[in-house]
Amino acid sequence: MKKFVFFLLSILLVLGLNACKKDYPDDIPKWLKKKVRQLERQTSFHRGNKNGGAMIIDEWTDGSEVIYIFHTGIHFWISLIVYDQDGNEQCNTSGNFVGRCGELNDLSKFNLTRQIWKEEQGW
Repeated sequence: MKKFVFFLLSILLVLGLNACKKDYPDDIPKWLKKKVRQLERQTSFHRGNKNGGAMIIDEWTDGSEVIYIFHTGIHFWISLIVYDQDGNEQCNTSGNFVGRCGELNDLSKFNLTRQIWKEEQGW
């Protein structure tokens, strides 16, 4: 009986540790962590993403500045929402990645650094 209880507790411990894993890097700004947690709780329908795609958040840099781009779908990138390092929305564009974007002078100078988060597709 003790072995069985120990076995069950071991399984619960493993499951508990895996449940605490985050699907995003630790070194992102606090506002972005909060935004990802909010998005994880929502469904595609509530977010208004009815195109069968998933939300993706990418980090981009031009070497001195970091921006975050929210893709509202992967099949049709209808909207790209650009945020600066402090979480201020700079612009909302439909895939046009040149020219000004809020206080950012030239988006074409930015390069993809990494993918921060991707919504799991439940369909």
